[in-house]
Amino acid sequence: MKITSAIPVPLNSPTPAQHINKLPVTPSTMHDDTNRSNNTISIPPQQHTATITTKLSPVEQRSKVESALLKFEVYLEKRDTAVKDTVSETQRVLAEVGSEQPSLLTKTFDFTHTGDEIEVINHNLSDREYNYLKAKLNGNDKLVEATGFLNTALATEKSGPTASGDHLKYTEEDVAGRIHIRDVIERAQKKTEDYIASHQPGMISKTSNQKYMDTDDTLINTLNIILSTGVSFKAIV
Repeated sequence: MKITSAIPVPLNSPTPAQHINKLPVTPSTMHDDTNRSNNTISIPPQQHTATITTKLSPVEQRSKVESALLKFEVYLEKRDTAVKDTVSETQRVLAEVGSEQPSLLTKTFDFTHTGDEIEVINHNLSDREYNYLKAKLNGNDKLVEATGFLNTALATEKSGPTASGDHLKYTEEDVAGRIHIRDVIERAQKKTEDYIASHQPGMISKTSNQKYMDTDDTLINTLNIILSTGVSFKAIV
């Protein structure tokens, strides 16, 4: 299931003749030769530089476009897999925590990928509980990899041209720590439950809530919430 939510071409420089036709003509103050015009052409030094562009053949253009599309398809597949793995592995870890230390789930905590590892944040845990939960989360390699790629996805999809013509470029470091995983999943689940309750009343009960964590709608909601995460830093390139 796929979760759904220009290359600029440089213009050729004008020919030297076009440059000359457009250059300003200034009166000469150095010569008064009746056999010569009193007007001289002033050529700015930078006009001597010519831009050479290489046009791609139709075959090369098609190959370049196909390569870009292939890379984008690979990215989308990795992004969607990261969302699925983040939801499923979070469920797995929290289920294990509930079995081993059930009282911990009654406390406040969240977690995020800081770029190097998963960090427990916004918590009221004791030191022992904090160390246990952090080790538990980072012990799940699939979860670490998935949440790390979500940073890549957020940076990728926040980057791009703006209405003013600037081009914003974000990196994983710019967004690391901004995606609060538990909060995102719970909000996504709540959106799914609200939708089902309004369109199919009676289908959701306390005992059936868990299965809606795995629905396509919840994955779509999770992705949308992640991609709407605010990023204050703006790198203009």
